[in-house]
Amino acid sequence: KTAAILSARRHQKRSRIRQQNNPGPSKIPRTTSTMPAPINRVADGTPLALLGIAAATLVVSLVQIGARGTTLPFIWMPIVLFYGGLASLIGGIMQFINMDVWGATTFTSVAGYFFQIGYIFVPSSGVLAAYANSPEELDNALGFVFLSFTIVFSIVAIGSLRTTVVTTITLSTIAFMFILLTAGRLSHNTDVLKASGYVGLVLAAEIFYSALWLLAGREILGFELPHWPYALMGKRTGAAGADVEAAVVTVGKHEGATEDHFLTKEGA
Repeated sequence: KTAAILSARRHQKRSRIRQQNNPGPSKIPRTTSTMPAPINRVADGTPLALLGIAAATLVVSLVQIGARGTTLPFIWMPIVLFYGGLASLIGGIMQFINMDVWGATTFTSVAGYFFQIGYIFVPSSGVLAAYANSPEELDNALGFVFLSFTIVFSIVAIGSLRTTVVTTITLSTIAFMFILLTAGRLSHNTDVLKASGYVGLVLAAEIFYSALWLLAGREILGFELPHWPYALMGKRTGAAGADVEAAVVTVGKHEGATEDHFLTKEGA
């Protein structure tokens, strides 16, 4: 009996030693890593892109309507290339990093248009010189370019139905402006082209409004600029509503308080 007791004690002692030397997963002390968490996000590129688009659109539209006798396109090429196009491209890349597919697609598409139209009208590109003896053919070729972007921005406008009412109105205005540009070039009608310039002025005002809404807001202006998010207007519930609300958050809103513009702004 004594031998059995001693054997049992020795067995228990060996078990304790094994547990001390080989602790289980739950007994391994947890350590806190001193390495900083990786940062995969950048600032929201939407305001930068909007201001670039609005400024370039304003100048181009003023030339398009012949404001104060200005009709030559050479004055708007620098702002189209180096502010409108570059700001849109940078903003689009930033939105790609922020996982905002709609915003990235929209802004990089605008940048592609600005770079293309700016290159066409740069004299050293030789594009205008190639059509010097055939102005009607140049109009037709430009009409085809505008037609392709009419389709692009019509699709983008449909995609904006997951964001806000003001965004949809703005994208619809862009699509309508391109319809006029396409019709004016293909029909060789200067009045229609001039009308597209007036639509461009309205468009520039809409984009400036959205940029102000993003950068200022109630805390600076003292009042709320309405933008009417669809997710709040429809009071949608269920899986579909959750998808819409999640999409609204990701479109152009990624950092801190900017996300609250869509979901928590009172009176929007």
